[in-house]
Amino acid sequence: MENTVYWLWLSLKVGINTSKCRELLEEYGTAEAIYKMNFSEKDILADKDLTAAQNELDRCNEERVCVVTYADEIYPENLRKAENPPVVLYCKGNVSLLKRPLLTVAGSKKCSQDGKVNTRRFVKTLCQSNIVPVSAFSAGIEAEVCKSAEEVILFLPCGIDKTYPAKHYSLKNKVLKSGGLVITQQPFGMNALAHNIVSRNKLIAEISKCTFIVEAGDNSGTAIMVNVCLDKKDDKKCFVIPGSIDSPYYVGSNSFIKKGGLLVTEPQDIIDFYTVFYPDEIISSVTDENDKNLRESEIELENPVQRKIVACLSGKRIGYDELVELTGLSAAEAAEAVTMLEMMGIIENTGGFFAVK
Repeated sequence: MENTVYWLWLSLKVGINTSKCRELLEEYGTAEAIYKMNFSEKDILADKDLTAAQNELDRCNEERVCVVTYADEIYPENLRKAENPPVVLYCKGNVSLLKRPLLTVAGSKKCSQDGKVNTRRFVKTLCQSNIVPVSAFSAGIEAEVCKSAEEVILFLPCGIDKTYPAKHYSLKNKVLKSGGLVITQQPFGMNALAHNIVSRNKLIAEISKCTFIVEAGDNSGTAIMVNVCLDKKDDKKCFVIPGSIDSPYYVGSNSFIKKGGLLVTEPQDIIDFYTVFYPDEIISSVTDENDKNLRESEIELENPVQRKIVACLSGKRIGYDELVELTGLSAAEAAEAVTMLEMMGIIENTGGFFAVK
């Protein structure tokens, strides 16, 4: 990473709009060569002051943040092909993950229990095959990705010294301690502004060979990632788990499939595809983490009434009246909770008897 200060100078000058920068790099090769060029006074690159870049580099060294530049061998090749590839990536953690086969895994913030279970099943199985999941670190599906894998890449829309969303601070630290990697194109101190989130969502689809949508409702933010893949369908693919046409949790997912996304129903579907492109890196024979007890053991509900009902139904099939009696809930409380749990796909009603799916 020789002459890193010039790369940071270039990155700080151009920000996220790097299309012009890419043309210059293709012609001149390095940030230092661009720095030494003469630009008109109105051009942002006419300012040759390196103070801000040097301060940025000093802070990287202090906080053990690695700067991966566009010219570095470890810079992801798929990202290099993006329309606006980052000039630098600020990286903290296991940087070697950038050279492994990457798969962007995304989904809705408001997800069903089925979505959480599928996320854990797929991610745990895919990790066995040497695929590294990349997550946007939002709530719902993307948080489950981080909980399900030790070696995972988090792509932030803010400075690496910040956490977005802030409530995931402990999860971010867990990823770093378990051998994962946190990356961003944003400098220290930058907040997760709306245009930075949009830019990150495009780049997170660019950095991987493919994007995998676990579950997406209507107007899902994952549409940005899907569109990147569909626009580059000869080079990228978008995998999607289908869902019931009556479920609000799968409106986006089913729409993505209609637009050209590839329907998948098991992890091996994705592994087989990746084996073609990474034959020397993918472990094709793995154990599907489809544990029958996963639904019950992994259920995480915030509502205490819903938790009480799920605990009562664990390993049993119980009628409504008995369920009310065993839980000590009022009929109204039980009815509301049971209805929500059915909608979330956690329990099922068969002939008047309830059970955890």
